[in-house]
Amino acid sequence: MGGHLRLDFAEANPSENPLKGRIIPIILSAGELYASIIGASEIRLIDPIDSKLVNYYSSFGYRYVSHNVKKHYLVKDLT
Repeated sequence: MGGHLRLDFAEANPSENPLKGRIIPIILSAGELYASIIGASEIRLIDPIDSKLVNYYSSFGYRYVSHNVKKHYLVKDLT
């Protein structure tokens, strides 16, 4: 085990659709499953754009990490 899977971005769709409000949980679940399959020990959500997103992703068990203004992400340990 080792390494990580990174998710660089996910964008909202402004139009109405039947999955509205469910896309991020689906993306995170699929990412975590794929990371587990490939043997990654963590998943990272790269460069959240604001504190609202940090709080939202934190509600799924992700922890915010900031090394400096240009390098920050959320991480979830999969081990």
